[in-house]
Amino acid sequence: MKNNFIVVLGNLPPPMGGAAKNTKLIAEALGGRAETEIINTAVGLAHTRGLLYHFRRATKTATCVSRLIRVTANNKKKKTLYMVPDGGIGMVYTLVYCIFASFLKYKIYLHHRTFLYIDKYNILMFLTRKLLNGKEQHIFLSPKMLHNFEVKYGKVEGRFISDNSRYVAPEVINYTYKSPIILGHLSNLCDEKGFYEVIEVFEQLKLKGIDVHLKIAGKPVSEKIDLRLKELITKWSDFVTYFDHIENVEKDNFYKSLDVFLFPTKFKQEAQPNVIYEAMAKQCICISWGRACIPEMHTSKAGLIVPVDNDYVFDTIKFIENLIKQPEVIEKYKISALEEIKEKKQIAEQQFELMINSLIG
Repeated sequence: MKNNFIVVLGNLPPPMGGAAKNTKLIAEALGGRAETEIINTAVGLAHTRGLLYHFRRATKTATCVSRLIRVTANNKKKKTLYMVPDGGIGMVYTLVYCIFASFLKYKIYLHHRTFLYIDKYNILMFLTRKLLNGKEQHIFLSPKMLHNFEVKYGKVEGRFISDNSRYVAPEVINYTYKSPIILGHLSNLCDEKGFYEVIEVFEQLKLKGIDVHLKIAGKPVSEKIDLRLKELITKWSDFVTYFDHIENVEKDNFYKSLDVFLFPTKFKQEAQPNVIYEAMAKQCICISWGRACIPEMHTSKAGLIVPVDNDYVFDTIKFIENLIKQPEVIEKYKISALEEIKEKKQIAEQQFELMINSLIG
């Protein structure tokens, strides 16, 4: 397999976003089986993308293209490029990479990790497909993602499904219901990931006299969010626990301590959030907005997926009130969450091997 040369081009940690983390894991899986070069395109976390961000991106893209040319020079091996396309206007950087990679005779794999150009037609993705002339390979996170992509951009011949459930470790948690109900939220703390909706759910439940505790993990992305978080902790000091950024065992213990995981994401780049699968793997009941791949991530037996046209706060409060009236149902939801993630992971492991085997030829 060392006769193959693979370039992994994309965002890698830090920051530890879901797509960056998964790209790192894929690079590691390829590294032991083929000669692999990693080109990190990351320019830092950016939930708001202005002129300064795009200046950094353009500069970084020029640097990465230069490196791609250098590592290709005099390389006679079979060449493969793995990359994660940008969404929105960022697709222009993806198009630039594809132009140079095509000229350098790379076989190109595009791993789709955003619904931004799937929910809304993007001329730059159309142009990328035209440039590659159907010779590229596509990796999708779910069947719905593949279907919706083809509706926008035409049939895809070379395609794989690789579900993110492959990256979690399901674990049986010894659970006995007791009050209070523990709610949790883990993310980069921002409006786009539902920070304000999480707070509103918690505060409305408290004002209704319902015994709940809220645990929040993650770094605020702005001073405004940081201020609101401090106000929340000050007002509800006995009922809110804040963990900052957590990883590994600390993150696992965070999920294990929860009854319900809240993830009302509005993030335009959202696709298949790792945190939902991570929470399910520790038997959390997940309540999420039904965007992108989320409706395919679990059934109604394992939690609640709020339709995007519904009021997330209203539906979530109603769901939690019903849980408290029937505490025996909580354990059933938790068991279903674990069973579903185990089944999905088993399939995802097979999908992952098919994808890796194709990448290394």
